[in-house]
Amino acid sequence: MSKETEICLEILKETDKAFWVSDDGGENRQWIPKSQVETDQDCGPGDTVVFTMPEWLATEKGFI
Repeated sequence: MSKETEICLEILKETDKAFWVSDDGGENRQWIPKSQVETDQDCGPGDTVVFTMPEWLATEKGFI
């Protein structure tokens, strides 16, 4: 089982299958698949939320 990490990201856009997000500085913008992330917050475009995701995905996307 892979390690998980929590990352605070701003949601820029949302589709049925993914979120288009940016990190705190807004320079790193990435699509993250909804199937790979979780949040316990009611969220949508314009919200900044904490996502729980596999550490490998956060690393691959450049968030850590």
